[in-house]
Amino acid sequence: MKYLSTGDLLEVVPIRSTAIDRWVDRGLLQPVEGGHGTGNHRRFTPMQAVGVAMAVKLRAAAVGCSLDFAGQVVERIGTMTEAELVAEFERGNTHLLPVAGLPLEPPRGCADDDDRDVRRTFEAVMKRIKEIENSLPTYVGGRKRGLARSATGHLVGASTR
Repeated sequence: MKYLSTGDLLEVVPIRSTAIDRWVDRGLLQPVEGGHGTGNHRRFTPMQAVGVAMAVKLRAAAVGCSLDFAGQVVERIGTMTEAELVAEFERGNTHLLPVAGLPLEPPRGCADDDDRDVRRTFEAVMKRIKEIENSLPTYVGGRKRGLARSATGHLVGASTR
């Protein structure tokens, strides 16, 4: 399973770390791993990143939408699998309400069609994650968490001594 660290999530989605902290504290975003205690780093799924990206778009809309509605978006999309979301797209459901099964009428300010295009957001998030993964073999520094872990669980670029 591929996980994103908080740093990875911040590279993928235009959001501040303090906002992520608030969302986690309020229960709007639940890490799949970690987050409890000193040195226990939070991990998120790529689908949670898609949910957060959608919520950020909705919150930044002309009128904006409530944090509670944004939390519902994060939860609904974040609990889907990538295959489930792609299946929704194949059925022609590319926008927020049919995909996430949210109320028929979004709160005022969340109705702009471009803001609700889940497919575009999904593609942008997955493209950015792939860019980060592709940059890791040449990454110089102390990155040892999140996307820096290979599928085998070993650190990318870690010494085998």
